[in-house]
Amino acid sequence: MITLENDVFLRLNPNGSNLVIDEGHRATYIYESDIEKASTPLDIYVAKNASLKLFGIIDSKLEDNLDISISLRENSFCKIFLLNLGQSLSINIRTELLEERACIDIKVMHILVEEKEFKLDISQKHLASYSKSNLIVKGILKDKSRMSFKGNINIEKKAEKVSAYQINRTLILEDGPMVESIPILEIENDNVELCSHGSAIGRIDEEELFYLESRGLDKKIAVKMLSVAFLQDLLDELFTDVPFLKNSVTGQLEDIFKE
Repeated sequence: MITLENDVFLRLNPNGSNLVIDEGHRATYIYESDIEKASTPLDIYVAKNASLKLFGIIDSKLEDNLDISISLRENSFCKIFLLNLGQSLSINIRTELLEERACIDIKVMHILVEEKEFKLDISQKHLASYSKSNLIVKGILKDKSRMSFKGNINIEKKAEKVSAYQINRTLILEDGPMVESIPILEIENDNVELCSHGSAIGRIDEEELFYLESRGLDKKIAVKMLSVAFLQDLLDELFTDVPFLKNSVTGQLEDIFKE
């Protein structure tokens, strides 16, 4: 059991941990994946008026399974930001917004190459009124990589004035990758503020690519620029929240697009 105090900034390898943020406290938690396995579940409990930000940069060459369960109490906030840099990986995130005005914001960004496979299964379960959840998934696929996404929004009968959103956007750079996207809505209360989902799969705009090449850029460099631009909003958010990760992540992106 790990209990965090106010304004704590931790960098840890979770190993079957229960992560508790006490009432009125806030913390930032950095998940490290450079261990042999990260398959033991991480259970997170965010108490009333507490907040947690969790960032995971997953770049190990070893196979990982990441299983996270999150429980949120009244007026609590949790932000999860996961970046998968070319890892074969399965991520399961279960969130339960248990009390009024609980809020969760989940961002997942991924870049897959070769024959890597990424499986993502996320549930947003609203059990209380005025709770909010937001899920944004963005990724780039190269070579023969594969990505499958399943996102489930569940709004219980007693949960009114709920706001819930999810979207999965994928940029495919070649003909080999495969994407499966399964968004699910289960709404038992018709008095909601917002409940929507979306999925978009596309390729680089040929006109934008032609424009850059006409300015003298090599095609490989132009593709890299447009790919990074596709992810730029999430990258900016990550570097704003955790500035010291910028050099490391930028370097790893450079390496990926050199291949």
